[in-house]
Amino acid sequence: MTVNCYGYDFCRLSEADIEMVRNWRNSEQIKSFMHDKRHITRDGQIKWYSRINNVNNWYFVVKKDGISLGLIGLKSVDFDRKTTEPGIMMANPRHPESLVPASVGMLLLGEFGFHVLGMKRFIAHMFDDHTKALSNNDYLGAKVIDHFGDKSLHTEGSLESFSQSSLKIHKALKVVTGKSGHITLQFEKGDDSSISSFISNRFNLLSTERKKYFSLAKR
Repeated sequence: MTVNCYGYDFCRLSEADIEMVRNWRNSEQIKSFMHDKRHITRDGQIKWYSRINNVNNWYFVVKKDGISLGLIGLKSVDFDRKTTEPGIMMANPRHPESLVPASVGMLLLGEFGFHVLGMKRFIAHMFDDHTKALSNNDYLGAKVIDHFGDKSLHTEGSLESFSQSSLKIHKALKVVTGKSGHITLQFEKGDDSSISSFISNRFNLLSTERKKYFSLAKR
């Protein structure tokens, strides 16, 4: 499954990607901002992937012109409480993090999470000196709710706050990328049928008005 938005491809995480992601996650530039700083082994990464390869976790590799730039995701999706935790990791050392892919990635998490998955709240935890994470959460309209532990923050964003904050982001990205901002959900032959069926069903639940901004494609 691939989602296209503003000229960037967001490819659902596959087993073929997990060693690349493990190397990113173990790098000092990423690990320093993680609450769990333990080294991740290959076996540990494989076990992690087996736990998250389902409809309650949505991780996407960010790509531009076929080059992998990082990872975005919504984890622990709770369809009863309608909550999830967003995350982003722009980690390819040959393509240092820039404003555009990070902005598109966070915007897509909001559009996909709130509208396609039907979430009502995004909940995140981060260090209070992680300025990039705080900035990224601004794209979702998230606000600091509480402090906990050693220099850690609890933030939350709602569908209403995202709807307000995303307007100016869409406007800026349309100028910068020259793209319309339409979001295409695309499936390829060989994709997991349970995932494609799930997304097709969620797409059909979108309102007529919201479907103006999304499309579903199959190859």
